[in-house]
Amino acid sequence: MSWVNISEFIVGNKIWLVILSALLGVIFGMSAFYKISNLYLLDEIRATNMKMISKEIELQTLKGNLDKCNLNIENQNKKMVQISQDNERLKKIYSLL
Repeated sequence: MSWVNISEFIVGNKIWLVILSALLGVIFGMSAFYKISNLYLLDEIRATNMKMISKEIELQTLKGNLDKCNLNIENQNKKMVQISQDNERLKKIYSLL
């Protein structure tokens, strides 16, 4: 195929070349838009994951603090029961005197 044939093809088929070029432009434009939107969505997903991880860490910290407080309350309740029992024993001892 010589340059003459190529130039004749281009001159004879200008409308088809314009349509083909426009379609290729649309395809490249859409692929660039798709890539940009995917990168934006990935950034949004990463940011949301970081927020979720920080909330989970905060939740686990609060749960640990709550468990510690509950343990302290249980220990205080045991001490109160022991003190109450000791008071009852002392009352019995003093009543015998």
